[in-house]
Amino acid sequence: QPIRRIQLQSNQLNISEANGLIYFKAAMKIENHFCDRQILLLPILLQCFSELGGSKRNSAADFDSTVKRFTGGLSFAIHQGHLKRPSLSADMSLLVSSYGLTVNGEKILELLKEALKDCNLLGDQERIKMLISSSAAAMSSSIASSGNKFAALTAGSAFKSSRAKISALLNGYSQAKFLNSLVEEPIESVVAELIELRDQILANSSDFKAALIHSEADESFSNEIENFFTDLKVKKSSKKLSVSPSFSHSESKSIFIPGPFSSNFTAMCLMPFRQSSPSASQSAFLAICAKLLRSKHLHREIREKGGAYGSAASFSPLSGLFTFSSYRDPSPLNSLKVFKSAGKALLSRDAPNEEDLLGAKLSAFSDLDSPVDVSSRGLQEFLYGPELGSDTRRQEYREALRACTLKNVKETIETVLQPLIEDVESLRVCVIGEAGKLELIENDEEIQWQIQ
Repeated sequence: QPIRRIQLQSNQLNISEANGLIYFKAAMKIENHFCDRQILLLPILLQCFSELGGSKRNSAADFDSTVKRFTGGLSFAIHQGHLKRPSLSADMSLLVSSYGLTVNGEKILELLKEALKDCNLLGDQERIKMLISSSAAAMSSSIASSGNKFAALTAGSAFKSSRAKISALLNGYSQAKFLNSLVEEPIESVVAELIELRDQILANSSDFKAALIHSEADESFSNEIENFFTDLKVKKSSKKLSVSPSFSHSESKSIFIPGPFSSNFTAMCLMPFRQSSPSASQSAFLAICAKLLRSKHLHREIREKGGAYGSAASFSPLSGLFTFSSYRDPSPLNSLKVFKSAGKALLSRDAPNEEDLLGAKLSAFSDLDSPVDVSSRGLQEFLYGPELGSDTRRQEYREALRACTLKNVKETIETVLQPLIEDVESLRVCVIGEAGKLELIENDEEIQWQIQ
């Protein structure tokens, strides 16, 4: 496969602020033929890449000390690209990154290659078992502190959107539930699946690209990057997959997940643009509406009157989801009613004025223009391409935020949000709550519950 290099357009930024350091990022597009279980296994595989080291190492500790000696750390993640239509299958890439002194550039690539291609999966099974146990405990603990995030991911995954489904499998309640079950499985069979998954990723990866941020990298380092990608490729296996590929979507529009919690977390999701990506103006107007809904209606009704710790509304142009949520909520069913009344409230008694609109704009600009460190320069364009990540696109979004008027807000609520809120078929709801203490009213607001 041809390798795309970067020099501002080619993704190579030469900047003085690098101060003798080199920041390397690479994305390897993965041909997505994975079933749900294989996607659920990906976070554990990434942890193995980070911590095990190569099969020729004396121990994982030896690998760790070498990484610390030559780099600022190795990072591995699954990245999903930008979709022109939320209903399309999501593109996945393996994103690897590291940084260190410029003189250690070749060593950085060597360690990344060792972590990926020679990961000691077969020889360090006890450590893998420990990683699974610790990950399961950490995920279960995070539900109690960030249950609104898990509820939002679960609700969003009920749409027929591969991107939302994959996000929930990788980072949501499905991942926590899977890790707890994985602890009980024979480690030998789990390791065999991890090896097969790793080989599939390296054999089927394509469309390599790299980003390099530096102040004085040798020109020959570009050749080293090309060799890095070439050396990672492995032959495609003729062996059949151990699990037949499948990709399932929940048929339930409303889900209740009981757990050992003393409070509840609620989320309601809408997908305003199912057939196309939102424009910069549409994204900006929905972001402003979300800010106003939170400050003018949700905070008072859910936080002050309902007694929840917090509430939020947000719109993500990447996932295409508009999300309402509440945090540590004693009255989740009441919060759902508040979510459903939010649009009408903003058109009547809670209608914003110019001062409210200015505050919403300032908040949106604060989210957009937070400081960017050296290692993240150009990262948005590298990850999402010029259509969504370029400075030009960001400037279009800024201009749309600045130009947003109260009329735009009113029209967006009337034509985009309110029709979806009033259509029960367009809503996806999840409540993560205290087991046995949530009164389920099947016909309340036409919400049907499925117990997980």
